[in-house]
Amino acid sequence: MSLLFTYTLLMLLAMLWIMKDAETIYIFDVFGKNFCYVWFESGQRWTHIFTYGWRMVVLCLLVLLICLLSYRIYLEDLFEIGPAARLTVFVVLLAASFAPFPWIYLAHRLRWQRQFRATAQRLDDFVNAAIDESERARSLERAEYRTDEPWTAWHPKQDEWKSNRLWDGLVPVVYLRDAPYRSAIFPIDWETFFAWNIAADCVRVNSDLPVHGAFDSSFRVESVQAIRGIPNWWLVRTEMRSILDTVIEGCG
Repeated sequence: MSLLFTYTLLMLLAMLWIMKDAETIYIFDVFGKNFCYVWFESGQRWTHIFTYGWRMVVLCLLVLLICLLSYRIYLEDLFEIGPAARLTVFVVLLAASFAPFPWIYLAHRLRWQRQFRATAQRLDDFVNAAIDESERARSLERAEYRTDEPWTAWHPKQDEWKSNRLWDGLVPVVYLRDAPYRSAIFPIDWETFFAWNIAADCVRVNSDLPVHGAFDSSFRVESVQAIRGIPNWWLVRTEMRSILDTVIEGCG
């Protein structure tokens, strides 16, 4: 049974490493769909190859070892069962050996969901304070982004942005609405947004958000998801669209 124990231990080590190492997800970009860009255009090929190459080697070695252990378990007939059952167990163990690859995507998704919840929790305290006009004047200043009425755009002040970790991982912009009820929108990367206490008619799929970004860009809503455990907070995924995209769509 030591072989089965070793198999299980290696599988758990692979899963734990992937869960802890947030960079593992990028091996599919560097050695997959973006390989040509990394190798021929990025100008940092060796940096990327070194940074993610060892991760790919370790991952492949772990999967190879687990596959070999599956074969050894099959040969030694640890469970003392019939040939058909032995073959079935071997196929199951061999298939499970490749679980670290899809686990990379799942772990990445779980990691982001946990980070989104933590960020939304921090922002929840901020928006409740920003409702007060004096507090807003202390930490924010108006931003030159176009918005639909009654929304307004704000930047954190320079010292606030540098000293307050609230803005880590966010674009330093917040869109606020005071009436008829208070709402807020925080861009994460101009394609993903946090929305607080926002009406359903503002975040309909295939409609535009009531706010705009740099160069008067707009944001076409693709999906809206409630953030679990944080009431009144939503994660909004959009497609960023330039003025030219809007004009072409109108002509079509």
